[in-house]
Amino acid sequence: MFQITPPNVKYHRAISIVEQGDLPNDTTLMLSFHTVDNAFKPQYSVCWVVGTFPANRPGQMPAFYNNQLVFVYPNVDPETNIVYPQTWREVDIGQKTSLEKKEDGVHVFTTPVAGQQGAVVVENKTEEDRDLVLGFASDPTPTPILYFDAVSPDADVLTQFTPI
Repeated sequence: MFQITPPNVKYHRAISIVEQGDLPNDTTLMLSFHTVDNAFKPQYSVCWVVGTFPANRPGQMPAFYNNQLVFVYPNVDPETNIVYPQTWREVDIGQKTSLEKKEDGVHVFTTPVAGQQGAVVVENKTEEDRDLVLGFASDPTPTPILYFDAVSPDADVLTQFTPI
């Protein structure tokens, strides 16, 4: 039996998954975030936490996150597929930001403005397809949770997200 227990603290969350000792084999559990409502654009779940429970013994897997959302322009290591944030901008539910490329080639996000109620939105205002990531604010860099591949110029990524 698994039990998930999130405390009621604004912006900081801790989840503890507890196994009572009745698994017959060692079991690995991977947690990720994924949205099912985006049929028009490829998106990729990002592994968030991995834990292993021993066979026939109780175990616990803690997971922590900060539910302050950020949009990220990523660098991705081609050998490991590890996502490294290059630049990012915090956004709140109901806000929109845009990714722009300055004349010197540096990518920046605009200051968030009012967007769609109940969602966060990012627009690719560069002249090329760009990968974009939704993540949690964390120290020292954001933690990626959703990866959007090759977002077209002038296209939006709209994500509805309800932190628990």
